[in-house]
Amino acid sequence: MIFITRRWKEIVLFLTAYIPMLITRPGLLNADTKQYLHLDAGALLSSAPQLWNPDTGLGTVTHQNIGYLFPSGPFFWFWQTLGFEDWFIQRLWYGSILALAGFGVLFLLRRLAPEHLSHLTGALFYMLSPFVLGHIVGQSVLLLPFAIFPWLVLSMAVAVTKQGWRWPAAFALLVTVAGSINGSSIFFVIIGAVL
Repeated sequence: MIFITRRWKEIVLFLTAYIPMLITRPGLLNADTKQYLHLDAGALLSSAPQLWNPDTGLGTVTHQNIGYLFPSGPFFWFWQTLGFEDWFIQRLWYGSILALAGFGVLFLLRRLAPEHLSHLTGALFYMLSPFVLGHIVGQSVLLLPFAIFPWLVLSMAVAVTKQGWRWPAAFALLVTVAGSINGSSIFFVIIGAVL
């Protein structure tokens, strides 16, 4: 019970990120960025490092496959290996993007200001913004830079006040995650985080 009273904001964010996704159209798969993730994430991961794919039609040059090596490819592969249905994995992916955005804003606001109810409000507004809701189905991987942005700002804020390599390393890892699919989008995210 003490955990719930101390972490109720995190619980609200978690439930808001995952529950609506899991109860919306259960059993049906949405058309999203890469259908190969749903068909066989392991095959996509194994073919991603090669530019030429001889298995599609008479052969083709892959488009952005290498970007799926991390984080979306391993995410889908892990849950497929455990035997979960594709629609459920897809909803977990959507919920994880929302949760990543919401928790990033919550922790950033806690870093910048004393604990307040407005932290939860800000996190919910960011997590459920029209931009996110307009892209979550069909182009979910394009939301990674948006979801990572508050974490980049947080890592920059902590890195300038603390010595060591951990926060700069966290910043580099976050840049890798945010720019995995669409590398050009990361420039705007980095510029926004630094400013």
